[in-house]
Amino acid sequence: MSDLTTTDDIRRPDGDWIRSSKITTGAFHVSKETGDNFIVVLSLNEACRITSVCEGVRDEVSPKVGAISILPPGCRYSQTIAGVASALMYEVPWHLMEDWLAKESSVSPGHVALKSRVCVRDDVLARNLFGMAAAETVEGARETALHVTLERILRSHSNTLDPDRDRRVSGGLTPWQLKRVTEAVEDRIGTGINLDDLSSVAGLSKFHFIRAFSDSVGTTPHQYVLNRRLERALESLLDERADADGIARKFGFSHASHLARMLRRRFGVTPSDFKRLVFPQTRTGIARAT
Repeated sequence: MSDLTTTDDIRRPDGDWIRSSKITTGAFHVSKETGDNFIVVLSLNEACRITSVCEGVRDEVSPKVGAISILPPGCRYSQTIAGVASALMYEVPWHLMEDWLAKESSVSPGHVALKSRVCVRDDVLARNLFGMAAAETVEGARETALHVTLERILRSHSNTLDPDRDRRVSGGLTPWQLKRVTEAVEDRIGTGINLDDLSSVAGLSKFHFIRAFSDSVGTTPHQYVLNRRLERALESLLDERADADGIARKFGFSHASHLARMLRRRFGVTPSDFKRLVFPQTRTGIARAT
């Protein structure tokens, strides 16, 4: 398929800009350098596989909806995408981060370095990025959305402000256990999969399974299953013809309003909000799901 990119240079009161892009693309390869900016990408679908090389570190991932990628300033990177990728991308001048540090933190900008991230989970940052997209057309809301986004990136994705983030957690599931459990979740995403089912797949008691799963994934089994149902529902909304009631039932929600409430709680957007972000010139026809 051909590339489809909608770009908006968000002008700020001081004359600076943040480049905001909504991207849908088929298979492609790109090799660039971020320069004096840093790039934050929010994945909107799961129909692709990305091979990424950033500063010599290679990652191969299949992104989930809401996955976050961060490319620091001065980062040389290349990406090869197989399949169809859809994402929100923000290109932000690094000096905006320095300005935020000078006003809001006692840490010197020279002592802060962003970490390179490829398709990691950060529900708070995903919510903030959706909020930035929604705030583009709301007077006075852009600065607030930008500030909370910068703060989250610094608090959770910089070497100086969060030195213990990448400590290895022991005592979790083995790779084969985690693979079998996550596959079971995907196979039964729209049904009433429960804790007994998942602990049985892992071959553990419920008590030990909850603890081991939480150590490995960073969230409880219940929250993980709910997250995956919401992520899959959000991806289904990329189809302009999607019906919110049908999507809600497919992924285990009682009706469209139930799905809308849960999406707002998780991502800060309803199905209608999401449609307007991705298809700004299209009437959604699902206003009842707000």
